[in-house]
Amino acid sequence: MIATAVVEPGKACELQSAVHSVELSDSEVASMSRDDFKQSTIKRLRDRVAHRCSNPSCRVATSAPQDEEGVTNVGKAAHICAASPGGARFDAGMTSNERKAFSNGIWLCANHADEIDRDVNTYTVELLKAWKKQAEATAKAELGKRQPSAQDAPDLLAMTLTGLPKSFLPTAIQNAHTATAQVLSQTDPRFDVITKYDPHHGTVFQVNAKENVQLAMTVGGKDAPVAATGFNALFEHGQSLELDMTNVAIQGSPLFDAIVDMTKGAGGKMQFFRPPTRVIQKIILTDPDTLEPLVLDDMPGEIVWGTKSFRLRGESMAGMLKLVAEVDDGGAVSNVNFNISVECWQSRPVNQLPWFSKIAQFAEAALNGWKVSLIVELDGERLYVMSINLRPEGFKRLTTLMTYLQWARRLTEFLGISINVDLTSGLTDEDYVELKDSVDAIDGFYKPLESIKFPIRSATRMGEDEASQFQNQRYRFKEFDASEQKDINVFGQAVSLPPVHIMIRNGLLELVRYENTIASFHIYPLEDFDAYCRFAQKP
Repeated sequence: MIATAVVEPGKACELQSAVHSVELSDSEVASMSRDDFKQSTIKRLRDRVAHRCSNPSCRVATSAPQDEEGVTNVGKAAHICAASPGGARFDAGMTSNERKAFSNGIWLCANHADEIDRDVNTYTVELLKAWKKQAEATAKAELGKRQPSAQDAPDLLAMTLTGLPKSFLPTAIQNAHTATAQVLSQTDPRFDVITKYDPHHGTVFQVNAKENVQLAMTVGGKDAPVAATGFNALFEHGQSLELDMTNVAIQGSPLFDAIVDMTKGAGGKMQFFRPPTRVIQKIILTDPDTLEPLVLDDMPGEIVWGTKSFRLRGESMAGMLKLVAEVDDGGAVSNVNFNISVECWQSRPVNQLPWFSKIAQFAEAALNGWKVSLIVELDGERLYVMSINLRPEGFKRLTTLMTYLQWARRLTEFLGISINVDLTSGLTDEDYVELKDSVDAIDGFYKPLESIKFPIRSATRMGEDEASQFQNQRYRFKEFDASEQKDINVFGQAVSLPPVHIMIRNGLLELVRYENTIASFHIYPLEDFDAYCRFAQKP
């Protein structure tokens, strides 16, 4: 039993033959023969040490803002082996490319860049390469971490002298908990004590018995009736029990007196629970017709045994999938809470949803009445295999959302656009119908006759003589081409669709209006009437 008190081109040039006499100074000759670094190499040398001098005893920042938008730089990309003859540590055996390579450079502040060239005996090639390697390793280790401030040194001294931390130190809290646990464990070696900080409850003391220990406990106040039934639930079903510390007195070990004295006045709770065992749970659905299994995912979790039942808890998919179940000693699942949460999809692009395919498959299978099994494994061996009765109606809302998301993913991929999920948009029946028709128009579809409102209205531009042929009569046609373009809403976001080409077959065409070269028609169906719709082209 455990008791717990919850307190990241050059351009080709065509040269004309010419001979000119040109005199160059010594400095100009040296400049022309220097193997200088490319700008890309300089940037890499600087970035890989986080814009700091690579001298381990310096490490000053080498760049900073200047004026409103400018940057000032006090760093240099220095050559380890000189860029030209006569320079510090020049190596005649190196090629030009080797001298200006990244491997021959080191980023230093201006002071140390000059210093290493003045004293080549001290600043050897081996030393500078070691500086560079160490500076890169330090920059990598510091990435994303708070760096010490000027106040850290006096704070550390104050902590050493007083034993109390004056400001945040990376290990101060951990050291305090470790020391506290050691002191408490020494009061009664039969127990192992762990202390930690919980953001919701404060300091937590976890007490684990190393052997069978006889204790006497008295529970009073409002917790007396709670304890009367709570301990039975703890032993028989593994359910935890929580009591106010002020209502509990434990005799038989000085450890609990020490904890009470340490937390005196702080109040808090005392929680009793059985230690859990880590297990792997699998949810498997089986097609009743083909017997094909579908494994949803492995769920790491835990099992807590009681004398009459045990409790299971597990989650996977970064918390999207959670299961809590209570199983009696006969292996029957008496109570199960299986939850799939998609809140983490909010505001994410519809084509970038984690675990979408698996969840969509599972929701559809559950809705269609597939057999659901729960397998519990311990160290790779099966402990239990149980059947679960999931209510299909509980998955209707999830399945509807999955279908809408699948349509949205297909349409956005076709259009080459991005749409974000909005689970608060309140989708209407019209939204579903419009999105489905739009997706069907990608490959083309015959519009269901019952979904068409007659007469169909169509308009086209034509001359007066041509329009007069349709006056006062209905024109029977075999094929009639029309086009339609509109915008739809997907998760409340407007999406412009390309024109839809509509081919109507076997109908009557009636001119109802002609004005300013625009002829308006009504279309009526005949036998074998149909309308085929497809996007005219991909955007």
